[in-house]
Amino acid sequence: MRRTRFLLTVMLVVLFASAPLISAEQPSESADEAGLDPAALNVRLKPSVQVPSELPLTLGQIAVIEGVRVEQVAQLPLGRAPSAGQQRAVSQRSVWSALEKSGFAPEQFVIEGAALTRVLGIGQLLDEERVRQAVNEAIPQLLPEAVAEVEEIRMPGRFMLPAGEYEVRVLEPRVPIRTGLVRLPLEIELEGGPVRRTGIYARLTVERPVVVAARDLPRGERVKPTDLRLVRSSKSSGEELSDPADAVGRIVRASLRMGQPVRDLALAPSIAVETGQQVVAIYQRGGIELTLDTVARGRGEVGAIVPVVGPDGHGIVRARVTGPGVVVIVGSDELNVDEPAQEPNP
Repeated sequence: MRRTRFLLTVMLVVLFASAPLISAEQPSESADEAGLDPAALNVRLKPSVQVPSELPLTLGQIAVIEGVRVEQVAQLPLGRAPSAGQQRAVSQRSVWSALEKSGFAPEQFVIEGAALTRVLGIGQLLDEERVRQAVNEAIPQLLPEAVAEVEEIRMPGRFMLPAGEYEVRVLEPRVPIRTGLVRLPLEIELEGGPVRRTGIYARLTVERPVVVAARDLPRGERVKPTDLRLVRSSKSSGEELSDPADAVGRIVRASLRMGQPVRDLALAPSIAVETGQQVVAIYQRGGIELTLDTVARGRGEVGAIVPVVGPDGHGIVRARVTGPGVVVIVGSDELNVDEPAQEPNP
């Protein structure tokens, strides 16, 4: 019995000891299928190459390949090409690893040539004419009331794009566009690729409609339609009024000279209700609307809270001015405020 156990133990030891040797003598399955002889593939790396940027990089782009199945080996992926104008290095070791992972045994290929291949991503510069065209097309949307002329375009320094078609769009800038040098943000959409953003500087001449005084207007005078003219100016800061209707009926805060642009801050708000004026007061609650002819006990512009005489001439209630001679009583469904009545400063 002991002799039988001893013989079985010896046989198992011999079997396990011989297993690696048997495996080492067997050729790999991929080598059998490929039918490659030792050193049947020669790969010679180039010292430097230029390839289309941001596309898959293959072995055939960076090396001269000789031997069997050249076309198949040439398509072996090596990651992605660098961005336009950027570089990356591909070493012999990385090529060796890629070949092994694809099923080639080390004795079936030889790598020669450069130890490192410098890969430069090539693309195209952002075209100035296309940018100028995009700016001209965007101006009417960005400045619907103005007329602008593009005098100069300053391009970003060597802004590279991958090869292929692209579309340029001008985005709305963060600051108002006026005459002078303005930075305009760009969005560049690549065909089948990502969206890039950059910016350019454009020197523009912008003419806007500007309201000016048609005569000298003293402080405290109410503006009439005949007191104003509408002109076009390339020196507008964007703070001037562009519609005479925005000035008519308002009070001049500081004297204006003839031809002087009229700014919003130069005029007091238009008074919609005067003290002692007959007004229509509206009260709304739960779908019921009541109107009351009453008298204002204060003056104010649209949005101001003024006191008005209550129903039957008794007491005082607060109301918000909603238009010339019209107020809504505080407490209505559409009005819920807790503000003191105030007299506007002329």
